[in-house]
This record gives sequence, C-alpha cells and structure tokens, in this order.
Amino acid sequence: MECKAVIKDGRACWNAIRKSERLRCGCRPARHSAVKKDSGELTQGPAEVLKRWQQHCNTMLTLQSNFDAQVLEQLLEVQPLLDLDETPIEDELFTALSKAKKGKG
Repeated sequence: MECKAVIKDGRACWNAIRKSERLRCGCRPARHSAVKKDSGELTQGPAEVLKRWQQHCNTMLTLQSNFDAQVLEQLLEVQPLLDLDETPIEDELFTALSKAKKGKG
C-alpha cells in the first residue's frame, strides 16, 4: 500500500530514491555553508547565515560616500553622436559584413 502511494506522488518517489542513494553510498546530506560573523566566529545554521547576509547587505547599502562633487564638474561633457541615429546605407552594410568572420555575417 505504501509503495502505491510513493509511485503516485512523484516528489515522494524522488525523495525515497535520494534517501536510498545516501544510505547506499554512505553519504551525508549536504550541510549549509558557514559564514563568518563580525566577531570572526562561524554562523550556526541557515537562520544565522541569512541574518549575517542581511547585516552585510545593510552595511554595504548604507556606507557613507567620500566622493568630491568638484571632480564631477571637471569632467568633460561629450556630446552624443547623432550620426548613429541614421540608418546605414547599403555600401556600409556590405563593407561591415565583408569584414566579419566567415559564418558570422
């Protein structure tokens, strides 16, 4: 009776196969990766790992920036090339395709 239920339920079937494979080859289930805390200790369990990643992301997103606005003002302002808006003519297409590698054009 239990076999029929396992056969009907695909997820249960695959879980049973994985469990039997682990037992057969002596493998242990995969462990969650550990992340170091601020104190240097390793996290214990997936909940602590997620909490540590949240702390890390909050720290990275709230860093104070030390950029100088005068540097941005000194940068050259380049005008956009309006020639690129025009459709290419047949000669330009032929030249570009002839320069392409064989099988690419």
